[in-house]
Amino acid sequence: MRASPSGYSRDDTSRQAGDAISAILAAAELAILAAIAAAVRAVLAGQPQGIVTRRLQSAVTTAIMQARAGVAGHLPQASRAVREDVQRVLAAELGGLARFLPAAPLPSLARLAGDIRKAELTAAESAMLDYRRIVSRIAALTGPVRAAAAQSLLDDLAGTGIRAFTGRDGHHWGLAAYAEAAASGAVAQAHAAAQAAAYGEAGIGLVIVVRSSPAPPCSRCAPYVGHVLALGHLSGSVRAADAAGNFRTAHVLTTVADATAHGLLHPGCRDGLAPWADGADLSGEIPHGPGWIAAQRRRYRDEQDQRRQERAMRIAGRQHAVALTPQARTRARRLIRHLDAS
Repeated sequence: MRASPSGYSRDDTSRQAGDAISAILAAAELAILAAIAAAVRAVLAGQPQGIVTRRLQSAVTTAIMQARAGVAGHLPQASRAVREDVQRVLAAELGGLARFLPAAPLPSLARLAGDIRKAELTAAESAMLDYRRIVSRIAALTGPVRAAAAQSLLDDLAGTGIRAFTGRDGHHWGLAAYAEAAASGAVAQAHAAAQAAAYGEAGIGLVIVVRSSPAPPCSRCAPYVGHVLALGHLSGSVRAADAAGNFRTAHVLTTVADATAHGLLHPGCRDGLAPWADGADLSGEIPHGPGWIAAQRRRYRDEQDQRRQERAMRIAGRQHAVALTPQARTRARRLIRHLDAS
């Protein structure tokens, strides 16, 4: 048995799921923003607010229900992706023992469906509040000033997105941004849980935290990298032999569950778990040459650039959705073309 860089593998799987589910909610967010803009345009044209509000409510409900169906359809794919990737990790680490992959439920993915439903309901309420706020702010204005103020307020809303979640720090998350974070986090947890369960089925009770990235670990993970953790009960000092028959004694720091609860294996984490058992590479170190390190650093920079591009493109798309005038739509299209070309 040998250490495997499962951190990158888990992170890739979680990012792919986060991107897919975020795309579903981003489409819903665009539809809701376009419906709010249409409602504001109708109010500016003098249509009765009662009719406009009911029409908007119907459009928001439709967008949310379509998104809910899309997420429900994707969750089984996310579950399969987790199991397939864990199987690859086990094959690399355990060889013939890799058949141990329990078909147990993945609780974090089951919770994800409920978390996104709550976010969708919050977003639906927020959309109606945002619409009423905009209408109230422009009520006393007239002429071109009124339309300009409405566009400015809609642009501000496009910049933040439809509020779907508020963190403990008071930070507001837009619907698509929250879905991406929630989905990637849930898939990462499912991946780690399936990997740990497979170790248990294979008779492995201890793991070592392996650093997959050339960069230093973050403050949440640093206390655990290179240490032995227990999958079940703690056992103090433990002794095992490596593949060459040399014995090593280690202190079991804590359990995997406790370390995870305190931040290890968080979304985007590049640390992983590897077996610490007789016949394993007890150092937990993965040999990395200069070429590998340089490649991973380029990969990290490319990922960060891609994420910035995606965020900017998402905002530009929302600005296009809320454009009230041809001029506003033209500005949004120019920004989208600029981002596409960059």
